[in-house]
Amino acid sequence: MLHRSIRRAAALLSLAALPFASAALAQSPSFSLLKPPMPPPGTDLPSFHLYDFTGAAGAREAIAWQLPPGTAKLLSDPRHALYAYVQAAPLDDRLICGAVIGFTAPDPKGRSPRLPTVRVSEFVRLAVARDQKPSDEVMNACRLSALVMATRKLDTVKGADVEAAYDKVRPDGGSYPNEPADPAETLVSFMGIPAGGQPPVHRALSAGGEFPRAFDYRRVQLVVLGFGGKLNSGEPVCMTMSGIVARSPDGRNARHPAFANHMARTMKSTSSADACLMMAEDDVRGLVSGASWDANGLLTAFERVAEDGVPPPPVPNRAAIQAQLRAIAQQKERERLQKLAAWRGGLKTGDDTHCGMVLRKREGLFEVQTMVGLRWFKSTQLHPGGQADCRFHNGVYQEP
Repeated sequence: MLHRSIRRAAALLSLAALPFASAALAQSPSFSLLKPPMPPPGTDLPSFHLYDFTGAAGAREAIAWQLPPGTAKLLSDPRHALYAYVQAAPLDDRLICGAVIGFTAPDPKGRSPRLPTVRVSEFVRLAVARDQKPSDEVMNACRLSALVMATRKLDTVKGADVEAAYDKVRPDGGSYPNEPADPAETLVSFMGIPAGGQPPVHRALSAGGEFPRAFDYRRVQLVVLGFGGKLNSGEPVCMTMSGIVARSPDGRNARHPAFANHMARTMKSTSSADACLMMAEDDVRGLVSGASWDANGLLTAFERVAEDGVPPPPVPNRAAIQAQLRAIAQQKERERLQKLAAWRGGLKTGDDTHCGMVLRKREGLFEVQTMVGLRWFKSTQLHPGGQADCRFHNGVYQEP
């Protein structure tokens, strides 16, 4: 789903619900979390196209071993492929692993797949020693366990839903509207982020004005994938992945980013997974501030997230952008001061100021009815109504 920030509109469109099974912690899986099930040697496993973003050794075999028959039949159609993503996060004395698995389509050009509309997710938790880094073996077991639990949930997916969502994930086709350049626009593809958490992401991107000027929204968009659930302790947990990709055509999902920020957090048991996901703005802010804006950062391997007919973005000159923004701010300040001087020069009885109405004018001073009674002001102390705060401390006016 694409969502654009529009400065002139305060209301934001609600996103339609996605066929996305809610995540929950594996409470009592039928296997040891430290030894997830793997097929015996020589087992005949189904063949399918897999985009593996799990970081787990043995991911394909683990998925194939647990793949529901209905899913295997769907994947025998060469139009369909599986997308698998896993994140492992050591949090205090716990290692929490979350997995997303869903349906995408193969891209013959070797690009990253489109993120799946139809997808399921799952979390598992392992106890680990506090302040001790989990071993590679434990990390892998945790990743595989989450992946296996998510794979099992694919039996809840209806083939009709996969077919209905196919156009969203196909690599080709789609179109773009003819739009003018706008250095204040940002375009974001949200997947799994509640509607209330989306405007703050746009604000985080637009803060300071650098990002939208550096990356033309007609070429580049941000993608944010989120998924959440609850631990058996009652704590909500959520994970997000955010990155920069080429702008996807209308009617197509964004691609899996080549460079991304991966974040995980838990909340108090009185909160919710949605409240956890509402904090995605912090993850996006960390992405754009913590990475360089070039081929070693946000634009890493950008050819993998390219789109047909969309020119690659140039590496932005941040110093030039910052200088441009300073010049714009200085010009706005000069214009503000000119308007303020003109307003003060024409101030008269009956005019409204930030402290109240002018009742009398005498020898360059103005008597104003304030919240603390009648007070005299110089014209240089007054501002138009609503453009400054009127504050008094112990009866003394405080300059804004």
